[in-house]
Amino acid sequence: MSHPAIDRSVLLIGGTDAGKSNFLFRVWIAIDEGRGLLAKNGLPKEFEYLRAGAEELLRGKFAGHTSKEVQERVVVPLRSTRPDGPTGTVVVPDMPGEQTLTICRRREWSADWEDHISSGCACLLFVRAGSDEVVAPLDWAACFALYGAPAVAPPTDAEEVNPATVPPQPTQVVLVEWLQFLRRAFTAVAGGAFRPRVGIVVSAWDAVPTDQQEAGPASYIRDNFPMLNQFLEAHADRFDFRVFGVSVVAGAYSAPLEH
Repeated sequence: MSHPAIDRSVLLIGGTDAGKSNFLFRVWIAIDEGRGLLAKNGLPKEFEYLRAGAEELLRGKFAGHTSKEVQERVVVPLRSTRPDGPTGTVVVPDMPGEQTLTICRRREWSADWEDHISSGCACLLFVRAGSDEVVAPLDWAACFALYGAPAVAPPTDAEEVNPATVPPQPTQVVLVEWLQFLRRAFTAVAGGAFRPRVGIVVSAWDAVPTDQQEAGPASYIRDNFPMLNQFLEAHADRFDFRVFGVSVVAGAYSAPLEH
């Protein structure tokens, strides 16, 4: 008796300037060329979006910041390049980083996200090395300046909080929050024993200092995002975690070429 194939999907999650779009376009270039284990099995409906992004990379330009209005749901039909290999479909939502942060702040997401969660879903959480958008954890001095001696009284329940005055959440806190959102969603759909595959992707790996590159991406996360690292270690029985360091090019496009 044959069983229906499981729909495969990949969620790309990360804040602004995390490298999600450039990663997606570089993956499409590899799939389009068909030199690896996967190749396209027909053209996706979002071909023009992928083609335009790939052309930007091939022209020596990184993809720009994804507009807040962009809500692409890229569906890529795939086949294995091995003889008699399987076929399938990968669904990748390419969302602006602001939506990731807003979902974390409001602690709610839309049905579009919920619909992607299944036993055939995997997740990639992005953080870009050297990005100005990475928010470091507060040290004791900064905590005191922000919270220890407020210049004005905190707002009452009847007063509306101005988001512009709320300090941004540290990046590792946002990622840990998202992992908890995902765990709850996967439990509701696939049960508590199911271990979803989650990759922590350090994009722009070439921007990591050479000595840290030699230690590997897992060590980079441990040294630079200790709270996130502790969550990964404490919940290894509830997720299938992997940590990766990736670069879409071998350095910055603005750097001079070596001869």
